[in-house]
Amino acid sequence: MMSYPNKILMIPNFFPQKGGAEVMCDTLSGYLTKKGFHVSILTQYLEGYPEQEIIDGVTIYRKIRYFGVYWLSYMLTLLLFLWRNRKKYDVMILFGLYLTVP
Repeated sequence: MMSYPNKILMIPNFFPQKGGAEVMCDTLSGYLTKKGFHVSILTQYLEGYPEQEIIDGVTIYRKIRYFGVYWLSYMLTLLLFLWRNRKKYDVMILFGLYLTVP
């Protein structure tokens, strides 16, 4: 049995928000999941949505939090999550690196 690398897709905004990058991220995650890859998406925390859930076989982590300076808090929470999970993922795909205000 072939072992596929674990992938994490990082995007500042994701479900329920759906723009161009979000649609592309959703399409790619669905395609990779159907091919047998384990796929996770890391995105911003949204009030009223769970911090972690599985949608169509893709684990969604809503862990990116904003406090103080937007770009700094974005980068710190992103790097902290990746550091804590550094042995879990083999491939990272980043949909936008925003260093401005939302």
